[in-house]
Amino acid sequence: MAQNNEQAFQLLYSRYWKRLYSVAFKRLPDPDTVQDILQDIFLQLWLRRSSLDIANLEAYLLGAVRNRVLKRFEQEGRYTPL
Repeated sequence: MAQNNEQAFQLLYSRYWKRLYSVAFKRLPDPDTVQDILQDIFLQLWLRRSSLDIANLEAYLLGAVRNRVLKRFEQEGRYTPL
């Protein structure tokens, strides 16, 4: 993907999208919001592909989902960081 390979990106998207959707939807049961979060995560992954150095892509994506869901909770006033 770092070499601008769109097929590699599509493979990553198709491999991880369902799992990430499931993880996000368990915490935030709003399909539109979850889709927006995932779209933003994958967009940022593509835009920053040449500068990212990711050792474990699955852990990176799961962390990104967790952080975006928590950020959404904070925006909605449902979560107060300690």
